[in-house]
Amino acid sequence: MNAQFDTVLRFENPEELSDSELMVACQRGECARCFDEIVRRFRPCLAIHLRKRLSLDPDQLEDVLQATFCRVWTRRLQYDAARPFRPWIYRIANSQAVDLLRSTSRHSGGVSLDAPRGASEDAPTLANELESDFGDPAHVIEEQDYAKAVRHVARSLPARYRDVIEMVFYQGMTCQSVAKTLNLAAATVSRRVCRALELMRASLLSGRLDSAC
Repeated sequence: MNAQFDTVLRFENPEELSDSELMVACQRGECARCFDEIVRRFRPCLAIHLRKRLSLDPDQLEDVLQATFCRVWTRRLQYDAARPFRPWIYRIANSQAVDLLRSTSRHSGGVSLDAPRGASEDAPTLANELESDFGDPAHVIEEQDYAKAVRHVARSLPARYRDVIEMVFYQGMTCQSVAKTLNLAAATVSRRVCRALELMRASLLSGRLDSAC
């Protein structure tokens, strides 16, 4: 384990810890709240990342996110605190998305994730691109800046969209639980999640939130 984390950490305020420190706490089993903080911190930016790269419906997105954090927990002892945490969790999310879409493609006859994305047979596949997304340090820096922008944009959404994003991606609630809490139909919550993500993506691409919503 990285020597810089050999000293006793203080876990009273997990939100003040770095990503790596949170994972060290999870490895030591010293603070369950640290894993909750990891989920709170990364769920929104992972959702935007996956929606940006892939056409996932709300149920598929939820499945991938839940599988990602489950895998983070079960593999927590494999995490090397000497390495950045963000590329590690993004690779897990990409891998879970690839697994889900491969399974969906086999059953629906959709486009193969393993088909070359160019004219040459040696062209990379979508699966290749997803699984290697975070090998480039420049891409890591880009995603770090992107995550900060995601948090800012989420807070700028109209209330009806901001509430569902807060509950689903920051509090980890399912669309069904949100529907019961807000006394809405589950389909309405799903539509609001989709619309919120569309608004956030448009805002991140344009640098501003469209007020006509």
